[in-house]
Amino acid sequence: MTPLKKARKHQALDALVLSVLASFRQHGPMQWTDWHQSARAKRGGKRGLATQTFDEAVKRLVANGRVRKDKNGCYEGIYSAGEGVEGVSLRRESPRCRNRPILRSHS
Repeated sequence: MTPLKKARKHQALDALVLSVLASFRQHGPMQWTDWHQSARAKRGGKRGLATQTFDEAVKRLVANGRVRKDKNGCYEGIYSAGEGVEGVSLRRESPRCRNRPILRSHS
């Protein structure tokens, strides 16, 4: 596999894994096993998602500052102001309003 093809494959997998974590952000941080099972189900098909492949994607996301692991071993996404999924925006991160979604006005 060429380096470019491998990089694209990693990008697509990282996006899928991060989107699963983002879809559960209203519930707070996720445990690794729950996150893996949800990502495996979303990927679907015969390909599934092996634990090693998922773990490598998680390590890339943590290294890139997109995900963090809390003191309890759970994972949560790190979102910048205005960044969101499916029309949901997040307030700036602070201890009081962390991970509280607000809906964007579409007017």
